[in-house]
Amino acid sequence: ETLKTEEYRDLRTSNIWNSNVETIKYIIENETLKTKEYKDLRTSNIWNSNVETIKYIIENETLKTKEYKDLRTSNIWSSNKNEIEKKLNLPFWNDERYIHLLKPTIFSINSLQITNNILLLEKYGISSFITLNCLRRNTIQLERLIEYLIENEIELIVETNAGKKLNPILSASNKILKEKYGIDIKNITKKENLHGYR
Repeated sequence: ETLKTEEYRDLRTSNIWNSNVETIKYIIENETLKTKEYKDLRTSNIWNSNVETIKYIIENETLKTKEYKDLRTSNIWSSNKNEIEKKLNLPFWNDERYIHLLKPTIFSINSLQITNNILLLEKYGISSFITLNCLRRNTIQLERLIEYLIENEIELIVETNAGKKLNPILSASNKILKEKYGIDIKNITKKENLHGYR
């Protein structure tokens, strides 16, 4: 009957077959998930999760704070409990330079890659300008892209009307790199990676 209600209609999709009876029962009976505060979590993506992860998200004190509560969206279901825990506990969130990265899409990026990419940009002294799109790029590719810009005397940080920002080349998709900037990422990443990023 709960699944027939207006509040739960978005859950009535074929994704439900990715779940099991225990998880379905937990989701439709949980009082917290019924509240307005948690309505953004009530999407069909929840069926890709499990009771352990759902409980962790609902009960986690960090996710209840002002700084983190905006992370409670359906994007969170792309990670399991361990990965969510790793991301929430990354030391970078204690640094004001990286607070702007705490957006729901952070859950679609592997925690090791987040760490490697921030450390890489710190090495070049440009980490305070890091973007979410930049975080999404494979670390080896990102390193070679930075080296490519340096070798070709292209600025890593550019001036705009809104102030300084990371060169958009470092946040561009492979398609944009090729079409707009004439850079083929496959060609520039053929050189040996010297720093052991994976």
